[in-house]
Amino acid sequence: MEFEFNTKFINDDEGLSDRNINIIVQDNNKNEVKILINKNKTIKQLGLAYLEKSSLDKSLISKLLFYFDGQKLDNCQTLKEIDIENQDIIDLKINK
Repeated sequence: MEFEFNTKFINDDEGLSDRNINIIVQDNNKNEVKILINKNKTIKQLGLAYLEKSSLDKSLISKLLFYFDGQKLDNCQTLKEIDIENQDIIDLKINK
């Protein structure tokens, strides 16, 4: 199954629909990847978008752990369920 993601980052709220938000994924080294994604997408789909935008192999998806406000996120949760808002930061840890 392939997913298409619009990885263009919009700096303000202009042009955002009520379903699309900008997410900032920040890794352990404080590197940030900005992703425009639909709020109905799952954490797993966010992970795939992160891997694509970072030019990393999709096989790493099982090694990604996402956290929001200190709580570990489940891959099947949607961004809407977690109540993530535009330009929120999601922390990423990559298991080795």
